[in-house]
Amino acid sequence: MTLYDLLKRDEGVVDHVYYLNGIPHCGVGHNLVTGPRLTPAAMDLILRDDVAVFASQMAEAVTGWAALNDARQAVLISVAYQCGMAGFLGFEKMLHAVAQRDYHTAAMELRNSQLARQNVARTAQLAVMLETGRWPLALEERT
Repeated sequence: MTLYDLLKRDEGVVDHVYYLNGIPHCGVGHNLVTGPRLTPAAMDLILRDDVAVFASQMAEAVTGWAALNDARQAVLISVAYQCGMAGFLGFEKMLHAVAQRDYHTAAMELRNSQLARQNVARTAQLAVMLETGRWPLALEERT
């Protein structure tokens, strides 16, 4: 047995937030209030895991997913990341346009969404990416 095995046995392994004595925890007894702060490496690992889950769900839910370039896939994952998968699936007109490869209409549907009214700048940039299939210049330079 290792220390990790011992802690998993004693603390339990929980894949969602739970409360113990009114304090939120997750994972293997990680106290979200007074426990160690998440390191950049831990946050990056969680982000990469979240993106992988969304990408897998997109492959099942979005007609033509595999044919989309990386910028357009990134837009759809970003929308799902903001809205959750159930909220994302509510973008029926946008998804229909994506399936038809009508990216102008898909971008228009994104621009006309409640999400766009809540996150104006972010959604405007995503709509441009969806329509053009290109990353914003500032992001292209970093990749």
